[in-house]
Amino acid sequence: METQEIPHIDNNDNEVEKTNDTNDKDKDKVIGENSNETEVIIENSNKSITENTDEEAVEDKTNAAEGQGTVTVVPTKKKKKKKNKKKRERLLNESDDDEVYDPSTPVKYRVERAVQKYKATRMFDGTSNQILSSYFHFGGISEDTTLCASEDDPMIPNDMEVDFTYTVKVYLSSYIMNETGYVKEDAFREAPIVIESFLNYLVRRQVCPEYLEDMHQAIKVAQLAKEELLNCKLLTQDAPGKFNKACSLLFGGELYGRFDNPYPSEDSLALLFGIHPEEAEQILKKIFGNNALDELTEVKEACKSGLTVEIIKVNELPESTTANDTTNDTEDENDDDWLRSYYIREFEVREFETPDAEPFTIAVGPDLAPYPMVGMLINADFHRLSNGFWYWDNTIYVYPSYYTKQDDSDSEE
Repeated sequence: METQEIPHIDNNDNEVEKTNDTNDKDKDKVIGENSNETEVIIENSNKSITENTDEEAVEDKTNAAEGQGTVTVVPTKKKKKKKNKKKRERLLNESDDDEVYDPSTPVKYRVERAVQKYKATRMFDGTSNQILSSYFHFGGISEDTTLCASEDDPMIPNDMEVDFTYTVKVYLSSYIMNETGYVKEDAFREAPIVIESFLNYLVRRQVCPEYLEDMHQAIKVAQLAKEELLNCKLLTQDAPGKFNKACSLLFGGELYGRFDNPYPSEDSLALLFGIHPEEAEQILKKIFGNNALDELTEVKEACKSGLTVEIIKVNELPESTTANDTTNDTEDENDDDWLRSYYIREFEVREFETPDAEPFTIAVGPDLAPYPMVGMLINADFHRLSNGFWYWDNTIYVYPSYYTKQDDSDSEE
């Protein structure tokens, strides 16, 4: 049988070699070296060359007796597709150079770009992530890439008003306490930390160099919030404390007369109000003496309702190591002073933004003693006793020293 020559096939530098077979059937082998490294074995000179790109090998077996050969096609080695980079990887690889944060572009665009990169390069737990989203929302910054400002957005003026300090002061005081719905202590502990971190990121990356001084001031506010914000939350949550509740219940205030007709029982009302009448009597006798309930009365005309005061001085926490040596019926004046200091912590307050107002002294018991700090603001009702001592109840809020009133235009609708 004659040997048939297969013509040269030019396909991406493929080479075809002629071979002779001494068997009854002539075999021609084509070795291809294309990019897919495909081998094609042709076992019949009459059979056309077939290429198969399927992932699995295909064997086409026919009856040799009928003069038809077998074609075996080796599967092609599929070229791996290059996966699209995720947003996180893309942002990580982008440079933080001057071109990205060009001062000639709107500050809103630069900050929103920084937000994307900041969140893409950090891991946040649920609470921290919620705080950041809430903070950005309050500041008018979008986290959604489809809603972010574009570099040449004609709707964004280059001279738009920006105030980092104001935003932090409001958010880390009245807004987070009244508008966010946060209840757990973790939120008030973490909020100043995550906001300070973001502001430091803006400074390091020179996102808004024209607002550098403003951002430094905002960072100082966040640092102050780390000391005050949680205390304000705890003081608001538990105020006015058992000592002031005792005064309100027995001398006059929001709890006065609540136990006159207890329903369903005194114990159930005590659980609701956080104090029992017997407990209130014990507290007042320890502080003012055994005859306090007979000698002291509320001076109703001196009451100041809904007044906001600023704490201007806080006395040191009293020593507690000698408490076990104390008795309730001691008559020694020094012992009485010591007893009073042990059970209450006094601090001076003055009407807010009224420098000429006369200061007066209020107090909290051991349950709230660690929380008052100079500069904090308290809005409540204040009552004066006939001995000149003040107590307070009906607490509306306790704000930190850096509190700034929110503009009406920034309020939630």
